[in-house]
Amino acid sequence: MNIPAASLAMPVLRQRDTSLQVWRVNKHGTLVAGFADTVITVTPEASRSNRRSEAILDALQPCAPDIALHPLSTTAVNGSVVTVFPRGLALEPSTETYTEALALLKRLHCVQVSPLLPALSNDFLAKGRYCPDTAWAALFEPTVVRLRDDIRCAIADERRRATEAFTCGAFANHPACLIHGDVQIENMIQLNGALRLIDWEDARLDHPLMDIAQFFFANSVPQTDVKSLMAAYSPELQVSDLRLFSFLNFLWTTLFMQNHRALMDAARRWALQHDLPPILQGLCQDTLASFEENTP
Repeated sequence: MNIPAASLAMPVLRQRDTSLQVWRVNKHGTLVAGFADTVITVTPEASRSNRRSEAILDALQPCAPDIALHPLSTTAVNGSVVTVFPRGLALEPSTETYTEALALLKRLHCVQVSPLLPALSNDFLAKGRYCPDTAWAALFEPTVVRLRDDIRCAIADERRRATEAFTCGAFANHPACLIHGDVQIENMIQLNGALRLIDWEDARLDHPLMDIAQFFFANSVPQTDVKSLMAAYSPELQVSDLRLFSFLNFLWTTLFMQNHRALMDAARRWALQHDLPPILQGLCQDTLASFEENTP
């Protein structure tokens, strides 16, 4: 992290507002400072996540400028990229907010972007479509094989049922499109009366229901509300269409994100709402105890 670059940027912003309200380092190591009306980020020039975000924002600007939060300025300073954004309002969870968010995601998924854009590459697609087996083999299988036999069997059963429901649904053969990839409500803000998406580091070409399932999962939307909210995205969407991606969200969280308290809480709630077998609900409690004793 280039702290001198951040220090050089501060006087510029303080001409507008001297009240520093937020100062933190985000998940990708980017320094973030928030003010009353602006947010500044300081990222190493060589950062892959920064290059991805810039490429995606550039691609969205001409065709869908009202979906993402676009920067006011971007400057290279001492080996870092200093970007100034307008500061929007944080969202409060509500049915109205969720409905607007799903409509925003629908618009995002309809955006036409070039599949040749390097920032959007996805090695797990097969002929431009999501392939459940390819993604599973690369992302989950190496870890799942180390779990106890009883847990592996329970995972296999649940995955088989979820995959069958997905492949029989109306969205199974949906072509890959631009997805955000991290649709927690914290990554949406309100600016000038409209929602905007921020934090594009995980955006890529993929199946659109990944965003929708993750939205309901990460934000712990009550299952009783999910069915009515889905209509804001598509009247054809069924709860069963989301089961596979929701389950993969559950597994990813419990296997790889045990230190993320909010997502682990979301995983516990999802497991209870969907009546997962107790042996799988146990992954929310102590994942380490779920591995074979002889696993290094």
